Amino acid sequence: MRYLIIILLIAILSSCEHVTPPIKKVPYCPPPVEIYPGEWKMPHPYQNYQRASYDGKNLIFRSYGKAYLLNLKSNVVEYIDLQSKLPDNVKLTFAGYFYWCPYDNNRVLIYAATGTDLPDDSINRYYYGQNIYIVSLDPFDVKRATPSILGPAGAPINFSIVSWLPESNENGDLILLSYVINETAYIKRYLVQDDKMLDYDGNYSILRAITKDGIYSFSEKGRNADAKTVWVINGNEFVFNEEMGLDYSSFSPSGKYLALSVRPANQGNDEERRFNEIWIINVEKFLSKKPDIVSPDRIINLRYDFCMYAFFTTPCAEFISETELAVAMYKDGDDKAYLWKVGIDGKLLGQLTFEP
Repeated sequence: MRYLIIILLIAILSSCEHVTPPIKKVPYCPPPVEIYPGEWKMPHPYQNYQRASYDGKNLIFRSYGKAYLLNLKSNVVEYIDLQSKLPDNVKLTFAGYFYWCPYDNNRVLIYAATGTDLPDDSINRYYYGQNIYIVSLDPFDVKRATPSILGPAGAPINFSIVSWLPESNENGDLILLSYVINETAYIKRYLVQDDKMLDYDGNYSILRAITKDGIYSFSEKGRNADAKTVWVINGNEFVFNEEMGLDYSSFSPSGKYLALSVRPANQGNDEERRFNEIWIINVEKFLSKKPDIVSPDRIINLRYDFCMYAFFTTPCAEFISETELAVAMYKDGDDKAYLWKVGIDGKLLGQLTFEP
């Protein structure tokens, strides 16, 4: 009798269709709709290049080519009106890369593009220049910090901030800069108060991220004999288990975690394409084992995990707490792209900004 019941059950189950539906490892999300082959609709504005103050109270970000400040406690967004503090002969055209002061959470360094009407020029015209400004938030004040060797209008080409170095103090702000003069590229430490360029010994190689106290650093060394990119954490060299393009990097407040905004090299066709990812590295685990080849401890894929994108610009995954990131992303077809809160465990925790 027992065997008869078993045989009947097998027969019944065998006759049923779709008893157990197939389960995909990741939810399928269609590739974005193309406007032209290889081109997708981009939202405007696209808020990104967000950086959190070291005390975790404020997040500065770019929107419409302007600088805005999000209070992470009250969720209030405030426009940083640089133009109101600039001389009458200087017109702001863009502000968009930011670095917080390592010793004063009230100060932030802002990269800006400007047009300057030089007073000794016989023709009334504005000269393009790239400049940096140190902004005090309360009370609001703006001071130009561009090295004088780059000219009165600022650097004409190839000028960028690498970092506001942790060895800075109230008497000496050291900013690591990359610039070009007479077709020669330089990376120098700039002492703002003395308007003086100092040599850079390259301890950080191509510095990508550093904690406010300088205890943890992440940098890029170059290519090895196998044409693999060599990365460095606190002097320990390694290669990742797959090649990728690195867009942005951020340490958690304690330095325990490192978040990398990357574009995987092996993308595949659009149906399978990974687009942008966030790689989470457990720095403490890495430093205890010091492997030659590193796999991310977690990969957060914007497309597969959230059905969202950030492909032509970077998600700029920025730590706003020990386990939470501010991420720039949007759903396909959105008219605007805002900032979202994402846990390092890959959970979507909510939207951070709504306007402007």
